Amino acid sequence: MKPYQRLTLFFFTLSFSVFSQDHKAFKIRNEFEIQGDITIIGNQILSQKSKKATVFSPYNDVSEQAKINDQLKMYYVDIDENEDTFSSSSAKLNTT
Repeated sequence: MKPYQRLTLFFFTLSFSVFSQDHKAFKIRNEFEIQGDITIIGNQILSQKSKKATVFSPYNDVSEQAKINDQLKMYYVDIDENEDTFSSSSAKLNTT
């Protein structure tokens, strides 16, 4: 193998090991000190698919047989049952 071919091969293989992401450390965006209670509301667009579970059934299995999200069959939540949308959800906050 000729020297320039070795050099070309070296740079070619080196190009595969180059790290192309620009590292940027996480910064604190908001920081709060709260005295009292806090309430968080959210909704989901994916839910587990099983015969006994509905959209509103929480998955609270904490046993050793519990599955994690990538082991569950998931589907898009569509609560309005409108054919024009494939995913719709809602959340309700009770503050009483």
